Amino acid sequence: MRIINQTFQNQKILKTVKLVTYGVLIFLLMYSCRKTETKVTTQVNNSAIVDAFLSLPNDADPLLVRLTDELRKKDATEPFIERLIAAAGMPQ
Repeated sequence: MRIINQTFQNQKILKTVKLVTYGVLIFLLMYSCRKTETKVTTQVNNSAIVDAFLSLPNDADPLLVRLTDELRKKDATEPFIERLIAAAGMPQ
């Protein structure tokens, strides 16, 4: 009878050790897969971004030239091009 009691106690201890081990492994797996919420910020000249975004070829249509001039003026009073680039990307 004593051997049976020791066997049951050993099984309880083994189950507890297994549960703790699985819990730790699940925690480590979840923690290692978690994304970090860090932003990479770089200082870039705003005018360079606007110039690159609104650049046109030399033989561009005058309507496009006028449109980009208006966009430059609008961006000078109320900056929006950086947000537009962040949302939609640079033109190809």
